[in-house]
Amino acid sequence: MTPCRPSTILEWLVLGYVVLIPIGGGPLPANMEWADLALVGICAALAAGRRRVALALHPLDVLVMVYLAGSVLSFRRSPDLVHSGLELAKQGSLAVVYLAFSLLARRREMVVNIACWFAWAAAALAATGLLALGVYLVTGREVGPFLSVAPIPAAGHVARITGTLLSPGFFCNYLTVALPFLLLLPRGPAHAHATGWWRAGPLVVVLAAMGTLTASIAGFLAGGLTAVWPRWGARRGLRLARVGLATLAGATLVGVNLMVMVTVRDVSWAADRNPRVPAPGHHYALQEEGAGAQRLTVSVSYNPMSYFLLKRVAVRALWREPLTGAGLGAFHAETERAYREGLLHAPYRRADPHAELLGRLAETGVVGGVTLLLLWWGIARYGWTLLRGEPAFAWASSAILAGLVGVLVNSLNADIMNFRFVWMGVGLLRGLLDRSG
Repeated sequence: MTPCRPSTILEWLVLGYVVLIPIGGGPLPANMEWADLALVGICAALAAGRRRVALALHPLDVLVMVYLAGSVLSFRRSPDLVHSGLELAKQGSLAVVYLAFSLLARRREMVVNIACWFAWAAAALAATGLLALGVYLVTGREVGPFLSVAPIPAAGHVARITGTLLSPGFFCNYLTVALPFLLLLPRGPAHAHATGWWRAGPLVVVLAAMGTLTASIAGFLAGGLTAVWPRWGARRGLRLARVGLATLAGATLVGVNLMVMVTVRDVSWAADRNPRVPAPGHHYALQEEGAGAQRLTVSVSYNPMSYFLLKRVAVRALWREPLTGAGLGAFHAETERAYREGLLHAPYRRADPHAELLGRLAETGVVGGVTLLLLWWGIARYGWTLLRGEPAFAWASSAILAGLVGVLVNSLNADIMNFRFVWMGVGLLRGLLDRSG
């Protein structure tokens, strides 16, 4: 059993937040989730604590504020200021997650506890999802909210693991952030993470991620590989293994992105002669008098997929309003416009962008896109500073950054800046920067 036991009200609230992060689809208004209620308690406990410590303004804090400012500027073109205001409030709540975990990470033991709780929660949820999948495969019964059974191209009706989140892709991104913690936490402070149960955690999470059957598997592989890359450089066999896994991750990234762009419906070929081709003009080729040349015709019939169509909607919105975009939270208005013009089918007339940078550009224009890129530049820049800093926190910094690398890869097909666990990770990095300063 893990020794990461909460002992204070604040620690219990943080544990509650970490456990509630993957519980999605609640009845709360304005896209709120149960974890947000725990966040209110965390903020209250931090404010009421005797040791009030004010964070000195760091360049990463400035980049977060610049990111929010880029959203505000898009209001000039928003078709619905109320809806844009709600979206800005949502972004503000995520910035609060960043701030709260920045403060929490100033205590070394809290960083360890958060990593431990997050890893155990993910492993438990992954095991539950695998159990639900096993029951379905044996009995055909769907158990709880852990599966999504729906048709996917070329495979028919397939059961995919969703955990307790809204989609398999969402769950795979959650596991992407959790896997590096499971891999690297045993390298941290003295902990009971050498047990058989703990060593089984990464395998359980890997199997559950494979069971999601989503494009986000590419980022999952990238995040896990980033976590183990330095450790696998000591021996030739491990170096070859990491090169092989890197090749697999790259091929998976290319393959899944092709699959979500088009679905191939039919491939056919025909061999005949083309009588209109003249004689070759040299003596190397055989061509009978008036017979023309032999011809092979390959025909591929395909339909564009929703993710490609949504990206096209985003590009059209950016082209129309390049500076500040169509307005924060206005992407649904763009998809509705595309539906009326026959460029998008009905199930996606109110879909999200499913592509972080393109979605940001569509809603907030070049201004918002630049602020997003600057924020991620800052995460990379100061994350690298942590990796070269205090050795005691190298495992934590490596785990957080590896998970962020994974979700950044998945940002090609996911709106990652809406993930609470992403902002939690960035906040932990910010707090560790204070400790290393």
